[in-house]
Amino acid sequence: MIPKDRRCLLYLLNYMGLMFWNCRGAGNSNFSALVHDMKKINDFDILAVVEPRVSGAIADRIIDKLKFNSSYRIEAQGRSGGIWLLWNNNKFDIKILNSSIHCIHGVVDEGKDSAWLFTVVYANPNALKKKQCFEEVANLARHIVQPWLVVGDFNEILSPSEKVGGVEVDLRRCIRFGRWVQDCGLIDLGSYDHKFTWRGAQRQGFGRVYERLDIGFGNQQWRLKFQKARVKVLPRIRSDHHPILVELVDHCHRHHNTRLFCFEAAWVSHHLFADFIKRNWEDRKYLKANLDSLTTQLRDWNKSVFGNIFQRKRRVLSRLNGIQRSLPEYNNKFLSKLEKELSTEYLQITKQEEIHWFQKSRCNWIVFGDKNSSYFQTKTIIRRQRNKIKMLKNENNIWVEDENSLKIMASRFFQNLFRKETSVVQGDQIKTSFPEIDSTHLSLLSKQVTNEEIKAAIFDMKPYSAPGPVGFQPFFYQSQWSVVGKSVCDFIKLI
Repeated sequence: MIPKDRRCLLYLLNYMGLMFWNCRGAGNSNFSALVHDMKKINDFDILAVVEPRVSGAIADRIIDKLKFNSSYRIEAQGRSGGIWLLWNNNKFDIKILNSSIHCIHGVVDEGKDSAWLFTVVYANPNALKKKQCFEEVANLARHIVQPWLVVGDFNEILSPSEKVGGVEVDLRRCIRFGRWVQDCGLIDLGSYDHKFTWRGAQRQGFGRVYERLDIGFGNQQWRLKFQKARVKVLPRIRSDHHPILVELVDHCHRHHNTRLFCFEAAWVSHHLFADFIKRNWEDRKYLKANLDSLTTQLRDWNKSVFGNIFQRKRRVLSRLNGIQRSLPEYNNKFLSKLEKELSTEYLQITKQEEIHWFQKSRCNWIVFGDKNSSYFQTKTIIRRQRNKIKMLKNENNIWVEDENSLKIMASRFFQNLFRKETSVVQGDQIKTSFPEIDSTHLSLLSKQVTNEEIKAAIFDMKPYSAPGPVGFQPFFYQSQWSVVGKSVCDFIKLI
């Protein structure tokens, strides 16, 4: 039997995900940040975007920001249509076989005769264009014998149960669409988390309309090849369509080691943080006592008030999921207002996450709003790898790589380094003399440092340079100077 850790690694290496999203406009300033965040959470290697509503040089710039290895696109026709396909080719190769304004058709080659076909579809709401789209996909189906995945926005539903609100369902259209699916030899992969993938407008006299328009299909060969594949409907953000994620292999969660305390710069952005510091900082205490006490208080405050950024993000997305599932059945102003508030909170959390990774990266600059979390996270990883001690020479001049042995060697080195010396040095230790210092300079050297000089020195430090032994970086003292400044000055004057 393969050990559990090895099985987890194999799943991570073999996992592949394809996300499809009718974004209704990729030119929004938040688009690239949202895609990066979705990718971080859902770990997909292929992204299909329809209705980007931008083309040419603007599309080039946006695609570059998304940081995929390869891309292919069908340009939008003004403010309508357009299909983008982006992928990372470190696990597989993609070759585009056919494309049009309606679809992109290609092959995914994972090596060892495991290739399979895919088609990304955008069926325009216009009846004539939609008919042309369906005929084009049907023509492809007639010649396909390999495993085949079809995913897209079809602007049709398979049954009346896939719609609520609006005008009555046209059963003839459902039957016609179902027959087309059957003629193409496709199987509905189903979906979970949300029943509907699109939210329409609410017109007077009708309830708000919800429909399942974004669907994943596979032919029999594909379904047999990927027996555990499933389609997850992700929360709807900045579009009236939900993204859908085709998951091809289940994967394991990673475990993280517990780390020492370090002040989180993102805490400062919380509206209750300033009052918290004022309540828990006492000028009459020594600086070290204040910091020790504050460390304990901050750990508790982080758990009970601020919360883990990543857990909060998952919780907000989970609540968005629940609300967006309930809205079609219980459409009311309270739920709509709560959905808007949670969407706003989600965007605030992404800003806090950016600060979190920026702090860990120890960069010297940041432009808030650009959502550079992936860049800062990469910088953090590089810094940790650069600073990590991978081997040491022991007293026998032999290189040691074992992690536990390295810990013991480091501990012994510093114990010996700071051990009290018992020997006494005899005789004159300095054979030369220093130049004489006049009284003016002596008085300057012995002069008491002022609060202004201390503050200037603190604020001259890089905010996110290495924290002290108690885990507080210069940014903490700089951002909270009005509260902690007196204690810092009193401490330095005692030195």
